[in-house]
Amino acid sequence: MSIIIASVLSFVVGMLWYSPALFGKTWAKLAGVSMSKAKQKGMGQSMLIGFISTLVLAYVFQGLMGMLSYTGAAMGATLGFWLWLGFLAPSLIGGVLWEGKPWGLYFLNSAYWLVNLLVIGAALGRWA
Repeated sequence: MSIIIASVLSFVVGMLWYSPALFGKTWAKLAGVSMSKAKQKGMGQSMLIGFISTLVLAYVFQGLMGMLSYTGAAMGATLGFWLWLGFLAPSLIGGVLWEGKPWGLYFLNSAYWLVNLLVIGAALGRWA
């Protein structure tokens, strides 16, 4: 059940983060994406695939927590930070270095992943 809770919370974080109310307009500008075209491009299928990938992420995250004997929301969030620092933040730099994406997009997406992994880790630790 904790995997589903963490995945739903992650999805909510993503919907809020990339909404026009928060960073959606900035993201669209930096990514060179039209918000109206993005909405027309089969959002239902994209959201389903995104949610399934989040379930996989939460499942593996929970497995790592078990292997490390991490329990509780604080330890889960701590693991989320280290996963972000060691894997996500460095991997996302490739978009700037090799794809010519702006640094602003890197910082926006990297910050999203930091918040997202903190939320997933805390949720898994809390409801495990």
